[in-house]
Amino acid sequence: MIVFLINITQPLYANYTRHQSRYRFQSAWAISMQGAVMK
Repeated sequence: MIVFLINITQPLYANYTRHQSRYRFQSAWAISMQGAVMK
């Protein structure tokens, strides 16, 4: 289930943060992963 969420959210974040720095992309992705694990 979590891997399924990663496959969906990662490309969405990549498209949304394409113009932003890689650090912000990783931090946003880590926060989303923590939320998925908490659920």
